[in-house]
Amino acid sequence: MNPDELILTTAEIISIAPWQITGIRRSTKKSYARYIIAHHLRNRYKYTTTNIAKVLNCHYTSVLYYLKKYEENLQYNSQFREITEKFNEKIK
Repeated sequence: MNPDELILTTAEIISIAPWQITGIRRSTKKSYARYIIAHHLRNRYKYTTTNIAKVLNCHYTSVLYYLKKYEENLQYNSQFREITEKFNEKIK
């Protein structure tokens, strides 16, 4: 699965437009999408933080933040966990 397909899949699950994921707005849904995409690009596809930043149209330090927030939200946020489970089922 390439980055564009990850963005489309995530946008579909979260019910936002794909272009919103790479935009500058910071709503909860958009943030969740960025966390999920950054995590999967880093762990499954071994992208560097710089390459993830290019995909998500952000600075590489933002990617580091997204990766940290993914783990925190997965542990403590049931809504995020539910979205992540749906995403994982979809990409199997």
